[in-house]
Amino acid sequence: MLRTRYPDFEVIVVDNGSRDETAEIVSRFAPTIKLVRNQTNLGFAVANNVGIRRATGQIIVLLNPDTRVEREWLAELVAAMADRKLAIAGCKIMFMDTNVIQHAGGFIRPNGLADHYGSGEVDHGQYEKIRYVDYVTGAAIAIKRELLQRVGLLHEGYYPAYYEETELCCRARALGYLVAYVPGAVIYHRQAASSGGARSVKYLTAFHNSRIRFVLRNFSLKQLLFRFLPYEVGWFTKHCPKFERPIVLKAYVRNLAAMPPVRFQPT
Repeated sequence: MLRTRYPDFEVIVVDNGSRDETAEIVSRFAPTIKLVRNQTNLGFAVANNVGIRRATGQIIVLLNPDTRVEREWLAELVAAMADRKLAIAGCKIMFMDTNVIQHAGGFIRPNGLADHYGSGEVDHGQYEKIRYVDYVTGAAIAIKRELLQRVGLLHEGYYPAYYEETELCCRARALGYLVAYVPGAVIYHRQAASSGGARSVKYLTAFHNSRIRFVLRNFSLKQLLFRFLPYEVGWFTKHCPKFERPIVLKAYVRNLAAMPPVRFQPT
């Protein structure tokens, strides 16, 4: 990270209740790196918001601890953010120690499933143009401060993780900003390393809880009835693995039960 080819940046490490040597390791780089310690794991959104509040720059960059960056990644992100219409920019993300793409920008399906362009493809230069997308993943994401001042920080209800950055991207686009994938900003990432892997029960539980929460928070009643519902039924019956279905059903129940009562106004 400190070998990044960019002339002026600050590094803030948020130790989110770790039980390893994180604090000791970071202290070796003081005062170049600032350390903020949370006593317990507060989740992705809260931990990042702690760091955002300490940051002083006009461009805030969030970076997961399970990543490795190329030297030009930050310069590429900042250069892209010179576009006044752009509020959020994301990286080309590769699976760790491979030439296989994990994320080349993202798109959102009608049932809220967030997916990645290029996922699983060997990288041979097929995603080398900046493109505007629905969202970019929070593993490595640049956000203009002016956006955060308008819409607020990451929503902390997405505990422990997932869909915080998706909602932020949606809110940005609703205000007329653009969200971009920047291919020159290359990082390597261990996907879902903190939740046991992308097919683990722990990961799927958190993912679907956050997905349903995202849908209920951001879809209109019309979208819920005519986009989400038919697509979700088709996906659930035809494409959702059988072992995953109980997890999805529990996510429905948990989030619907937590909804405030709806008062329908007479027409």
